[in-house]
Amino acid sequence: MKRHRFEEINRADWGELEQAVNEMERGKLPRDPHRLPRLFRKVCGDLSLAQHRMYGLDLAEKLNHILIRAYGKIYAHVGGGLSLALRWAAGGFPRAVRREAKLFWLSAALYVVPLVGIAILAAHDPEWAEQFVGADSLIGVESSFGPDSDLDEGRGGDDADFLMFAFYIWNNIGWDFRIFGGGALFCVGGVYFLVQNAIGHGAVAGYVHHLHGGDWPEPFYAFVSGHSAPELTAMIIAAAAGLRLGLAVLNPGRLTRGKALAKHGKSVLPLICGAAVMTFCAAIIEGFWSASKAPVNTKYAVGIAFWLLLAAYLLFAGRRSADEA
Repeated sequence: MKRHRFEEINRADWGELEQAVNEMERGKLPRDPHRLPRLFRKVCGDLSLAQHRMYGLDLAEKLNHILIRAYGKIYAHVGGGLSLALRWAAGGFPRAVRREAKLFWLSAALYVVPLVGIAILAAHDPEWAEQFVGADSLIGVESSFGPDSDLDEGRGGDDADFLMFAFYIWNNIGWDFRIFGGGALFCVGGVYFLVQNAIGHGAVAGYVHHLHGGDWPEPFYAFVSGHSAPELTAMIIAAAAGLRLGLAVLNPGRLTRGKALAKHGKSVLPLICGAAVMTFCAAIIEGFWSASKAPVNTKYAVGIAFWLLLAAYLLFAGRRSADEA
């Protein structure tokens, strides 16, 4: 085969790979990123043929230059563990949450509606709170968040803060995984654990309002404001991930239920990992900040800032590249 014929046959592939590299160097995603590995291998083969058939140094150098640039861009996306984790945090996780937006908002409704309803009932009649969380638990709630409470009293300093931090990790991540795992049981288990958590939270909140007799229960909201954003959002994300698995079991389509679970298990893995990280961060805040002597207004400001930052992160992070990347 003559050189000019060789170039005519393969010029389109060379141009396509070079155009994709140009787009990546400008910070854009190529039109069809799935073709990049095939194109890269194809042009590697063309370079080998051009050198073997001695089509000229200029052609070999041209193809080699394209391949060096392509290699740098393609394999730059396969970094070490830290690089992968940073890219996942910067875009992969929020994109995964947005892909499950319907299940996220359904889970949010399943949590918020019972919470508000039980809180209203318990605020007017504390027997509702006793029915749902028990009298012994309410004694602890009253000592921590009652009108004359001192949440920091008796904690014992840094050692006690660390113990509370460890307890919050064990308790909250345990709830997240129960909600997530229960969702695989035809969605029923996840909904049950989510609503159970909502009822418990609502009963405590309503009882605290009852204790303060219509006044604002400052000790309670000062405590929960800082860690509420990552903790509650993580729980809702875990519920959405569990519901996705449950729907795969209920409606596997053309796949077997086992294969449907495996397929959707991969898609929800970023969700449950992200929820675990968020819950871990919430435990740090709850253990070392929420019960501190910081001014109440400062705690409120920090809590509001966390809610706004988390909302902005989940809504906008990772939108520079297409969700199909």
